Amino acid sequence: KQIYLSPENNSYISYKIRKNFAVVLEDPVSPGRDEMKRTILEFGKFCYENGLKEIYYRVPVESLDIYSETGKKNFFIGQEGVVDLSKFTLEGGEKKSIRNALHKISEQGYKAHINNPPLKDGLLQKLKSVSDDWLKSMKREELVFSQGIFLESEIKQQPVITVENAEEKIIA
Repeated sequence: KQIYLSPENNSYISYKIRKNFAVVLEDPVSPGRDEMKRTILEFGKFCYENGLKEIYYRVPVESLDIYSETGKKNFFIGQEGVVDLSKFTLEGGEKKSIRNALHKISEQGYKAHINNPPLKDGLLQKLKSVSDDWLKSMKREELVFSQGIFLESEIKQQPVITVENAEEKIIA
């Protein structure tokens, strides 16, 4: 990560350079709306002078108008899935395709398991192996800047849902 500090030293932007792009994660840190807008404009000038194109990633929807005011365009990449499990049900016609998919997976011997913290060291090793295999198959490294990192000390204290095959090997 690199830090761009505003000339007034009251705001900053955390970014990472990939090829000729300065990828900024979320909003600039600033004391207010005006300072944030000014910092975005200043950072844009900094990037231009250094042959970089700026990209703001994971911008909160509440800030989009500020980016629009600075001439930035936006497009929707994805969204966070939040489900109230106390009210969730698979009943009804709209959930039929999910029920069918779950039935097919179950017939193939796959089962989901909820693993509550603290997780055992053996389970953590299996999870690390699954993570490493996925990274290798995708020919990539962990996306530490935007997604975090596999930290056993953190994961050990979190509930983890695993998918296991008929031989009880964790596959996801």
